[in-house]
Amino acid sequence: MQSAVLRLESGLRCATGLDAFSAHLLSHLDGRTLGEAVREAAQQFAAGDIAYSKLESAALELAKLTLALGFTRLERAGAS
Repeated sequence: MQSAVLRLESGLRCATGLDAFSAHLLSHLDGRTLGEAVREAAQQFAAGDIAYSKLESAALELAKLTLALGFTRLERAGAS
């Protein structure tokens, strides 16, 4: 992947660039918990000097930011 952009098409429209880890993580959230998506992304991106804990921390910050900006939303377990 060369580049990815996350766009909010409603409300206060905005866009932001994403790195490969963030794009992979966000694309795997639908139908999964954040923890499941982080584990899957970590399998792809954790290597040598990048520890799982760093990826987990980055994923939590990304989740908080995208939630605050309206790019993502919380769903209750079992809700459709």
